[in-house]
Amino acid sequence: PLLRFLGQDEEISGAAGPISLWFIPIMYLNVFGMTMQMFLQAQEKNLVVTWLFAILFFVHALLSWVFVYVFDWGLPGVMIALIIAFGVKVVGEAVYIFGGWCRDSWKGFDRAALVGLMPVAKASCSSGVTLWLVFLEWFTWRSRPKTRSS
Repeated sequence: PLLRFLGQDEEISGAAGPISLWFIPIMYLNVFGMTMQMFLQAQEKNLVVTWLFAILFFVHALLSWVFVYVFDWGLPGVMIALIIAFGVKVVGEAVYIFGGWCRDSWKGFDRAALVGLMPVAKASCSSGVTLWLVFLEWFTWRSRPKTRSS
């Protein structure tokens, strides 16, 4: 509905709805991936980040080809390939960080890492619920049948 409201072509705006649902797992993977990527960049491990993105690219290209041309899955195949490729990158970052290759900076978990976590979690949850309610109200309002007033 937002793309239609902004004047986007009907075919494109109709396809955007199902595609946006495929991006939900990617957004959750991005939460972990971006956090670990920032950690690695702060440790000046930029070459590791570069190699992991190169692996992401090649995994995505290979799986997209297999899922689209071999299995004939079309757009869902491309999105599944993207989800798997992002998952491979996140797992690679986690293996590098927790596997001992950041020995100068990573000393393992400590209780200090959990201090002040609950206020952040509460703020995040309440913010997410608020946004969900606002969008729900907006879409409900937009889908009401139009009535003529006399």
